[in-house]
Amino acid sequence: MGGFPIVRLVALCLALIFLTNCAQVHLTQGTEEMLVRVGSRDETLWAPPYADNFLAYALIADQTYSDRVYRTKRFDLGDRTYCYP
Repeated sequence: MGGFPIVRLVALCLALIFLTNCAQVHLTQGTEEMLVRVGSRDETLWAPPYADNFLAYALIADQTYSDRVYRTKRFDLGDRTYCYP
């Protein structure tokens, strides 16, 4: 019975390792750079030429932080709405 919490702790640690394997922090990534990951290789590219491909996703992602969207069930396109210049 005394070894059971240790087994659970080891199982939890292993699960966390597998679940967070793809999550990495890139502290050196600039605001106008994007990270392109192909297989195990990371490459940083200049983002503006590709911005139109990701603008719709960025706008939807930004809306998830607006309480007004949830209250009114409409998009909140105010001054603070994310848009690449």
